[in-house]
Amino acid sequence: MQIAPAFPPKLKKKGEEGIVRVEFVVDTQGQIVNAFVFESTNHNFDEGTLAAVAKWKFRPGLYGGRKVNTARQDASDAVEDRAVIRAGIPKNDTTAGGR
Repeated sequence: MQIAPAFPPKLKKKGEEGIVRVEFVVDTQGQIVNAFVFESTNHNFDEGTLAAVAKWKFRPGLYGGRKVNTARQDASDAVEDRAVIRAGIPKNDTTAGGR
């Protein structure tokens, strides 16, 4: 379950846009831990993106049939008064659980 970040009303009114790239770990329970912004074209969207990512749920990654923590990267695009989540990108791990 991935909740899109809220588009801040003040930024919508100003017509601001941005892309926020976040890295995080999906733990063995499917919860998000250690999320941080590693690239942002507009830091005004960072806080809202991290708040949304913290609520995300995934199926845990598997390795050898066992649940493992999995590093992931995702991008959030804030364009034309809406926020859109791009598909998740497992970071150096082909065993990551899908959404």
